[in-house]
Amino acid sequence: MCKMFPSSLGKVALSWFHKLGPNTIRGWRQLGEEFTARFLTSRKPPKTFESLSVMKQGENEPIRDYAKKYWVTFNEIESCSEEYAIATFKTGLSIRGEL
Repeated sequence: MCKMFPSSLGKVALSWFHKLGPNTIRGWRQLGEEFTARFLTSRKPPKTFESLSVMKQGENEPIRDYAKKYWVTFNEIESCSEEYAIATFKTGLSIRGEL
């Protein structure tokens, strides 16, 4: 697995990997810990309920576009009830009359 690992890395991580000194990594677990310690800050923070509650349909944004970005965000939240999601979706709709 350690030999295949470099093929899964991007440019920056691959550069880091190649700069590791010989015999500095003793096993898969240590490689994982070193990698995580180095690159964990690059990870996007998880979405929360608040991500949904602040979403609003733009003034000239079609409902289809708003719905698409809303449900993409909903699917990125680990656990969120559909009832809450539907309520906040409706709240974020622009009041322009007909849909």
